[in-house]
Amino acid sequence: DEMALLTETFLLLGRKEAVERSLQRVEPLIRQELVRLAPLLQRETLDIRLTLDEASEVNAPLSLLAIALGNLLKNALSYAEGHIEIELCGPVLTISNPTVAAPDQILGYGCGLTIIQRICEKLGWQIDTRLEAGIFSARLEMRE
Repeated sequence: DEMALLTETFLLLGRKEAVERSLQRVEPLIRQELVRLAPLLQRETLDIRLTLDEASEVNAPLSLLAIALGNLLKNALSYAEGHIEIELCGPVLTISNPTVAAPDQILGYGCGLTIIQRICEKLGWQIDTRLEAGIFSARLEMRE
């Protein structure tokens, strides 16, 4: 359940010591999050283009990985116009989509971006976002 996952995430982020990591397959988690977020797709026709490296694995706590992926995907599904491109290549996830949302709206729901940034700080990952010519893109590098 999402609330339990968020609670565990906040507890892990609050710890001073290193978090316990284990090898996680990323592709099934992306698909699982897309199924969970399916109600967001009912607002309009949205073409989702997936290019997923099935062998992609990262060394991370499952809860932190799931929350980071879920927040990025929820953002894309909430603000995309027409289509979303989701590409997973090794430990790098890139999500891009056309949008008409204002820059301050994007990744602004709840604490989405802040949570992703904290997860990246905790795990030594990198998140880069940009809005250029009406295309929003987020690039999550999940390597230590």
